[in-house]
Amino acid sequence: MKCSKNNLGYFIGNSARLIKYSMNNRLRELGYDLTMEHLIFMKILNKSDGMTQQGIADFFSKDKGSITRMVSNMEDRNLLMRIPDKVDKRCNLIYLTPHGRKMLTELFQVIQEFNDHLVEDIPDDELIQCLSVLEKIIIKLSNKNVTPTKIIIMMTSVKAFLGRLFLFELEKEEFKDL
Repeated sequence: MKCSKNNLGYFIGNSARLIKYSMNNRLRELGYDLTMEHLIFMKILNKSDGMTQQGIADFFSKDKGSITRMVSNMEDRNLLMRIPDKVDKRCNLIYLTPHGRKMLTELFQVIQEFNDHLVEDIPDDELIQCLSVLEKIIIKLSNKNVTPTKIIIMMTSVKAFLGRLFLFELEKEEFKDL
């Protein structure tokens, strides 16, 4: 199938779906009861500990109920914890637990190897060109009232498509303090 204006969305969507499926399988093979979505969630908290459930729901463009279920599931596994906000008692702030941080650190190498495998046969100039085209699409969509949260999510899909999941392109120094 040749790439054209008519099937670009198919290629982007299918690539993102296959990357997610492959990463989830790899995590299962290694004995981790996690999904790529859990990892992204944990990475967000690693960078911005103390987010509200609503903030996380907005980031993922999911309803609050879905996020509440995911938080409860991850809380049961001791990956994160909810702490009532001292200022607004109606809100819970979400934090990674030490166990969650340790697991994220353990998975850093797995994620790097997975990303490297995705792009190992693709020349750098082709990756750069692909990223450039996808960024232009995002910019075009952002001029049509797409929210900043949606742009971040679209950019995540772009990076995933290239095997460079920006949420996991970490410098090893980031894990020194864990």
